[in-house]
Amino acid sequence: IDAGSRAFRIGPLTPGEYFVEVESAAGGVRRSGVAVAPGSTTELGVLTLGGGPRLRVAPRLLTDAEVPPGALEELCANRDLVLSMGAGDPVTFTWIDGAWASMDALEPGLWRDVPRHDERLQVEPFEVRLERGDDRTVEVGVHVACRIPIELIAPAGSDWATVVVSARQLGPDARWETRTPPRTRSQVQSDPIEISAPLLTVCEIRAVTDTGLEGTARVETAELAKRGPAVRVELAPATER
Repeated sequence: IDAGSRAFRIGPLTPGEYFVEVESAAGGVRRSGVAVAPGSTTELGVLTLGGGPRLRVAPRLLTDAEVPPGALEELCANRDLVLSMGAGDPVTFTWIDGAWASMDALEPGLWRDVPRHDERLQVEPFEVRLERGDDRTVEVGVHVACRIPIELIAPAGSDWATVVVSARQLGPDARWETRTPPRTRSQVQSDPIEISAPLLTVCEIRAVTDTGLEGTARVETAELAKRGPAVRVELAPATER
């Protein structure tokens, strides 16, 4: 570390993705997902030590199903933390000591987590308000997930361009729901829709097209995991239902 500028340099390093942690008497800061490309220098910019709140998220398993090896570590790598109603880049979670954590020195404000794509585990969505100087741990529920392949059955000769598929948990303790972005007809034909839902639950699948076709199906994910075929959702004009 340069005594005057307080700049530091690490390397040479093998190309890849790194986790950087800096600690000092004033506090620390972490950066995850630091990419190092062949023959290049990665600039981290100015790192503020101890300048903002710190957040750790502790997983609480809500299922008796077996957790796949490495699934919790994979889970944190596939989630981002974003500042609601504000600008700035998403913060990537990092797996540390049995929990996943955001980097230190976050901006104060209301933060919410966002999955980048479906994982082998499902996390109950959460928001947390962080004030300057906070050092918080938030416990969130985690379910083992089951992938549900969806087969859409449309009336012969029907015309539709896009479809949105949603799923929600049924029952008195229902807390989970999800929705796909709009998918075109050609996308569905080349890459069939899949939804990741909590294992050992009952849920309702609903599909709605841009031309008013819709359909629903009820599925028990435990039975689906055993038999494996796609869930058939038969589409029909909404007025006929």
